[in-house]
Amino acid sequence: MASQTIPKGSFVIEKPNVPIPLPKTLANQDVCDDLARDRAEPSFAKRTLVREAGVEFDMVVYDKTDGVSDIVSNQIIRSKTWEARDVQKVMSLFPCKVEGESECTYSQRQGAFLDIGAHLGHKVISFEPFRKNIDLMCMSREYLLEPKKSNFHLHGHGLDYKPRQCQLFQDESRNIGDTHSICDEQTLNLFLSEKSQYKSLGWMNTTTLDDALNNGMFDSIDGGIDVMKMDVEGFEPNVIAGGNAFFESRLAPRYIFMEMVPDMMGEATAGSKERGKAMFQNVLIHLFNHGYELDDFSKGARSDLSLKENQFEDITEHLGTDKPQNVLFVRNED
Repeated sequence: MASQTIPKGSFVIEKPNVPIPLPKTLANQDVCDDLARDRAEPSFAKRTLVREAGVEFDMVVYDKTDGVSDIVSNQIIRSKTWEARDVQKVMSLFPCKVEGESECTYSQRQGAFLDIGAHLGHKVISFEPFRKNIDLMCMSREYLLEPKKSNFHLHGHGLDYKPRQCQLFQDESRNIGDTHSICDEQTLNLFLSEKSQYKSLGWMNTTTLDDALNNGMFDSIDGGIDVMKMDVEGFEPNVIAGGNAFFESRLAPRYIFMEMVPDMMGEATAGSKERGKAMFQNVLIHLFNHGYELDDFSKGARSDLSLKENQFEDITEHLGTDKPQNVLFVRNED
């Protein structure tokens, strides 16, 4: 789809080339298997070696070309890693599959991983709506050996609190992989007033965690989900709100690791940065009601912080900074 710049204060109603929602019988099909695609790597793609926590694998990332750049891809190409501390923590959360070992290496840990804007490794269920990101992920999967290749399943939907169609925006000259989802006129006008360098590069269909559960998108998982990782540029409140049944099901993740920035949440889901802290607290309330607690990893100097014992305003003041950070929650087993 050709990119388009939308004037400030206007909202595009006519939706070009928007795919129709999948019927229930097809909803759980893997995008990489379902789409007929040319396996040749396009000009924007580059294959690179990734080294993380003692594990090496090939990944296809964005190659820096004329007018196109991606912060994460550039870092991975240079240093072979990204957010190493967080990645190592996530990998340590998976159960060890080697009996009798006093210490378990990262490569010996296996489990089910739900990735919402997305990842490769373990038994993975991923949701990613942006076509170029999908292309890179499917090409990356081609370099995996079995059974890892068959353990990776990608769905081309965004996750939301209801099924709908949203516009996708990127700043392709600086960070094309950083996709912002805009679903209403108020949010669009706020977004464009502050980020006029962003362009509309596509549309997405959204679904909910509950509908994904009912439509069989998690059928490849035999037990439960060990870790859910979420990085959706402020859309976290909507994703969580769409999963009431999911978070009470057998698939409720043991751990949830998500990027949380109040300003981005307010901007993405409420059309107002001023409402960001309220949206941040909504996420905390939802997770508390579903039996989650802050993990020690995210408490920092405030070892006393607890969703059960502290006011949500206090937790928001400690965690809800304007700097992106990943927050880890753990589900109570009692």
